[in-house]
Amino acid sequence: MSLKFQRFTAPYLLWLLISLPYTGPASGELVTLQMDNGLDATAELMRGQPGGKPILILHGFLQTRDFFTIRRLSEALHDLGHTVLLPNLTLGINHRDQSLACEALHTHSLGQDINEIDTWIDWLHQFSHSRVTLIGHSTGSLLSLVYLAEVPSAPIDQALLISLIPFAQGPIAKESKADIRRAVERPAPASNEMLKFRLAFCDEYITTAENYLSYVTWNRDKTLAALNKTHIKPMIILGGKDMRLGDDWLPLLKQAGTHVVEIEGANHFFDHEYEFDLMDTIAELLQASEQ
Repeated sequence: MSLKFQRFTAPYLLWLLISLPYTGPASGELVTLQMDNGLDATAELMRGQPGGKPILILHGFLQTRDFFTIRRLSEALHDLGHTVLLPNLTLGINHRDQSLACEALHTHSLGQDINEIDTWIDWLHQFSHSRVTLIGHSTGSLLSLVYLAEVPSAPIDQALLISLIPFAQGPIAKESKADIRRAVERPAPASNEMLKFRLAFCDEYITTAENYLSYVTWNRDKTLAALNKTHIKPMIILGGKDMRLGDDWLPLLKQAGTHVVEIEGANHFFDHEYEFDLMDTIAELLQASEQ
């Protein structure tokens, strides 16, 4: 199923935001939890109004909750009365609060990311006493999908995957078959050795072979298979001019029978005027889920 949204002036959300009394910029509370790996992770909690949904929004590859797409979306949803939780994945760093450079030493794995997401979902579920709406952007959408596929008991009510992109896919993807083969063939005694790979948009990504494979194996085919496995069928939101996605990605999603909303003219980040289209689309999808 595919729906295509023409770009418009976001009348519903814009009218609602103007009609709400101005209370100043959204300010959140800092929540700190210890993860299974022993590291402390933080999340920003924006308390909503009675009747609002508990929403967890997950940032993209090596980013934080302050990435502009995440920040603007979280503030808009909070203004609509929802409780919003914005975790920073630790990526192997205690109290991480800054984006991580490609050239850094990457000690984290996709499995660790999923464990952290599970911890935050469980916390928000207990805090709100409600099932959680999960929203991801870019690689955050991919991690959200992996979580849905691997944790079928998750207390998730709805999932919205913005700019869903697998690894080793699209015109800017840096992964190579040679790197993947080198990681697969790495002898076990050298499993903890830090090596240089290429991953996502990174020309130099330093990690172990095992950690590298935990991410790069989530390619196009594995992602499509996961979409058919999830107990909650996510809605995918793509920009019509997202140059980071391969030309065949949208047709493959349609063939897989996934629910796709395409916002014409928008890029991978839904910046400039398209942020209103994204926010309006999400507001409508949240409202539709209540009917």
